[in-house]
Amino acid sequence: MARNLLKLGQGVVVWNRSADKCGPLVAEGCVAVATPAEVVARCDLTFAMLSDPEVAAAVALGPDGVLAGITAGKGYIDMSTGAGCRPAFASCGAESRPCCSVAPLNLTLPSPCAPSGR
Repeated sequence: MARNLLKLGQGVVVWNRSADKCGPLVAEGCVAVATPAEVVARCDLTFAMLSDPEVAAAVALGPDGVLAGITAGKGYIDMSTGAGCRPAFASCGAESRPCCSVAPLNLTLPSPCAPSGR
């Protein structure tokens, strides 16, 4: 996704639990930061793609996590495997903050293999 955004001329800020994995993206034009809080502080819209709900919750709710850096007007889209951080956000009281609401995002995209009906 980061490479596709770069191809469209978008500025991209990246973070990874293994910082060295950001190297190739930085070489292509991304900016790497040290924490998830820094990502959401610098970006209007942040996408997360993590391996499981526990990791997603740690990234979202940890001391330097998303919730520590997000402010009103920012968007955080968790595309992690499983339920992502949604259950953890809901159970930690994140929605009591003025800048936070937690809602499922169900996207239905047209399949390129779907019959066209013609």
